[in-house]
Amino acid sequence: HSNTSIPKKRRRRSKYKKMAGIMRGGGGGGVSLLDINNPSSPLQSLFSSFLPNRAPPAGAMVVDDSPKVKVQVSIEALCIDSKHFILNDLIPTYHLLGSNIIDLELLPFGNAKITPTTPNNNKQQQSIKCQHGKAECDANSYEQCLIATYPNPPDYLPAIECLFQTLPMGYSDNTFNTNMFQDCSVGLDFTKIRSCHEDEGEAWKLQLDNYERTPVDHTHVPWVTVNGEYLDEEKEKLDVGICSAFVKGG
Repeated sequence: HSNTSIPKKRRRRSKYKKMAGIMRGGGGGGVSLLDINNPSSPLQSLFSSFLPNRAPPAGAMVVDDSPKVKVQVSIEALCIDSKHFILNDLIPTYHLLGSNIIDLELLPFGNAKITPTTPNNNKQQQSIKCQHGKAECDANSYEQCLIATYPNPPDYLPAIECLFQTLPMGYSDNTFNTNMFQDCSVGLDFTKIRSCHEDEGEAWKLQLDNYERTPVDHTHVPWVTVNGEYLDEEKEKLDVGICSAFVKGG
């Protein structure tokens, strides 16, 4: 995990809109049937590597009622390693395997800390401190509200991708302009996301919820578990780990 800032990169809006459309029903985020016998499908070689001695019957399909693989990913909004994982691993894998195989839980919290502060009016107060400053706490909150408002991954993943493409990574105590989050909410009702973010009670509730769901034994970010087991991406790629778990579950 690195705190080094990188230059802001801009994407073509047309490409982002196309991606959002695909993820929300144009063929990438929730395929109903995946033909593992199709020689032209990347799924064939991926799945066949786990079943070397079992040739699937003709026309074999992965159908909607197949057991899903629980994938939990803990990230930080301004973490360069989170950016690389989201853009290079998670989103391509989700495009490939879809929501019929992956049950995704994305937690924008990471290494943030929630600690007691000076009591106020005899009530114990709490505060949050993020690894990459106040800007990251604020961006994490926006992403938490995004996911809470639109919990279906094909809905929120395009916005998450856009944010990692546009927000400058690294430490900052200067929060970003609201327009940066709005511009990434293509096809979504940003007023609902902003209302959640501006509601201190709701925003704090989501911070606590993400804190409680982030594995206490995590040592770095991104932290990935597949069916509750830590996935070391230096030893096993995400798509391979998911397919292995899927085959075992079947």
